[in-house]
Order: sequence, then structure tokens, then C-alpha cells
Amino acid sequence: MSTEQKLQAILPRITGLMSWLGSLSIIVDIVVRKYRKRGSNSKPTAQHRLMLGMSFCDMCATTSWMMTTWPIPADTPNTYAAYGTYGTCQAQAFFMQLSLGVPFYNLCLAIYYYLVIVKNSQPSRVVEGCMHFVCLGAAFSTAIASLAMGLFGYALFWCWIKGEYNMFRWLFFYGPLWANIVGVTAIMSVIYYTIRKQENRQLKWTARWTIRSQRNTTNNNVEGAHNQVSATANSNGVGGGIPAIEIMETTVHLELRIGE
Repeated sequence: MSTEQKLQAILPRITGLMSWLGSLSIIVDIVVRKYRKRGSNSKPTAQHRLMLGMSFCDMCATTSWMMTTWPIPADTPNTYAAYGTYGTCQAQAFFMQLSLGVPFYNLCLAIYYYLVIVKNSQPSRVVEGCMHFVCLGAAFSTAIASLAMGLFGYALFWCWIKGEYNMFRWLFFYGPLWANIVGVTAIMSVIYYTIRKQENRQLKWTARWTIRSQRNTTNNNVEGAHNQVSATANSNGVGGGIPAIEIMETTVHLELRIGE
């Protein structure tokens, strides 16, 4: 058995454990902290429940993924650390297929962000229920169908849909996966364009307000200087105070034209 094969069987257990712990922390945060705390601020939202469903599917998949070659039947040739049976192989493949729910939940989260950011609304309970039905339905229906059709078996480093059923791999996993990727990309592009448009509009109004504020400040400063010169001329008893005021008014007009 080569070192490369051993590493390919061992390393997914480390990365899978990290993913499993991450999903577990999300579930604990939502279920334990959110549901046990009282008050409107701690009440779970549709986003929390969608994250809960996605984390559940991810935990099911990563639990099987961490086992890598362990559930593979022991009599499988050229397989490192294969200690399983036909039943363990089928179970691993079934839970691996549940990972299909993760990209579906990602798409639903993108739809949720679109509704909140672009449409300024929250999905209703009916819409949210349909999201969970589609995500979990796609995962469990393809897993059950694959199990019933005998598609599961040895797939190199773990048990999943066997290589000779490549069409069903695309029909039950790769096809929906890429469709969800395209959907998420399109929705997030719309959200980015909307936010960018709002930012440009805000910058435009901020620039206009700044120019008007500067003009008002200039006018106030010039008017104050005008009053000060007039008061000084009158207090000194200068008979030519009127010409001084006229000079100051000319200056005011010049300053205003410069400010414009």
C-alpha cells in the first residue's frame, strides 16, 4: 500500500472533523442559546432555521466522510484500512448523499438575502417551509432512490454511487450541485449590483450636501466680515462709511461668484 493511498484515507478524517465541529457549533448556538433565551432579540429567524438545516445535512455527510475507508467491505482489494461490511458501506453512501442538501440550503440562503436586502421583506412561514421541503426532499429522495436501485457501493476512497453509474452521479448530485452554484452566483450578483447602486446614490447625495454646506459656510463668513467692517467704519465716525460698505458688498458678490 503506497503512502499516497494512506494519506488520502487519513487526511479527510482531519478535515472532516473540523467541518463536523463547525456544523455542531452552529447547531448548538441556534438550538441551545437561541431557543432557550427569552425575548424577541434572541428569537430564531428564518436565516437561523435555514442554517440549522444546512448544518444538519453537513454533519450527516461529514460523519460518513470522516470514516473514509473504514466502512468499505474488508475483502475489497487494494484498499487501506477497510474493516466494514456490505451494510456499513451502504450506510456510509446513504449519509454521503445527504450532502446534496447543503448546496440547496445555500441557494435558499441566497434567496433569503435577496428578499431581505433587495425587496426589504422577510420570507413567510409557507415560503420557508417550502425551502426546507425542497432541500431535505432533494437529499433524502436521491439517497433513498440510490439505495433502492442498488447504485451504492465501493467508490475508491469511500462508499457512494459506484463509478459505473456515472449518469446517476450527474443526475443525483453533480447536476443539481452546478445548478445551485449558478443560481447562487446570479442572486448574489443582483444583490451586489443593488448595494453598489445604493452606495453610488448615497455618495452622490453626500457630495451635493457637502457642496451646499461649504457654500453656506462661505456666505456666512463673508456676511460676518461685511458686518464687522461696517461696524468698525461707523464706530470710527468715518464719513466715508458708505463707500466702505459698498466696497464690502462688492467683495461679497465676488466671493459668492467664486463660491459658485
